[in-house]
Amino acid sequence: RLKPQAARFFLNDREQGWLQTLDDARRSHHLLRLWCVKEAVFKANPENHGTLLGDHALLEPGASRGEARTREGRLVEYASWCEARTCVAVAVCR
Repeated sequence: RLKPQAARFFLNDREQGWLQTLDDARRSHHLLRLWCVKEAVFKANPENHGTLLGDHALLEPGASRGEARTREGRLVEYASWCEARTCVAVAVCR
């Protein structure tokens, strides 16, 4: 389980704002999902050297699949699957 305070280390302001609109149970679930998605997006970015997870912005943070934009402007597609306390995410850079 991730601590809610960890969100500021990998989510941008818009993503954190969206997360705060959820009730506690859903927030905890989506925090883990967002961590997994951000890790996958970061690793898919061939220009990730010198960047942070928070430098990769999810276009729709609530979506289980969608796109993220890197600091350099590249689009990365991702998909995630979660069940109970397990999440898996994959990403591909265009």
